[in-house]
Amino acid sequence: MFTRRIAVFALVSALTLSAIPVFAEDAAPAAPAPARMEQDNGRDKDNGLHKGQRKEEKEKKVVDGICMGKAVDVRDTAIIAAVDAYATAVKTALATRKAALVAAGQMTDIKARATALKDAWKAFKGTWKTAAMALNTARHAAQETFGDAAKLCGGHDEGESRIDHQI
Repeated sequence: MFTRRIAVFALVSALTLSAIPVFAEDAAPAAPAPARMEQDNGRDKDNGLHKGQRKEEKEKKVVDGICMGKAVDVRDTAIIAAVDAYATAVKTALATRKAALVAAGQMTDIKARATALKDAWKAFKGTWKTAAMALNTARHAAQETFGDAAKLCGGHDEGESRIDHQI
C-alpha cells in the first residue's frame, strides 16, 4: 500500500511538472499570424472563433445549479455510506484477526499454531480485499449515477465529476 502511494505521488508529480511551461528566451522573432486569419479582432474567418478558443468555449451551456447540487449530494451521500460500510468491515476484520491470533498464540502444538496463524491472516486479507472491492464498486456506481445526472442538468464538469483519482 505504501509503495502504491509513492508510485501515485511520483506519477502526479511528474504530470504536474510536465504541465508547467518552461520559459526561455528565444532569439527568433514570433511567427506571423497564419494567412487565413482575418485581422478583425483576431477572429478566424473559417469558424468565427477567437485565436486559441475552442468550439466548446463558444457554445456555452446553461447549467442548472440546483440540479447539479442535488446530483453532488446524492453522489457524496452514496460515497459516505460506502466508506462507512468499508470502515465497519475493516474494524470487524481486525477484531476477528486479533481474536484468532491471540487464540493461535496460546496453542501448544507448533504445527496447529502455524496453521491457525496462517488461516487467521488469510481470512483477514480476504475480508480486507473484499471490503476494498465493495468500496470501489460503490464509488464507481455513485460516479456513474452522478455523470448521468450531471448530463441531465445541462453540464458535465470533468474536474468536479471525476473522483476516481482522489480517493
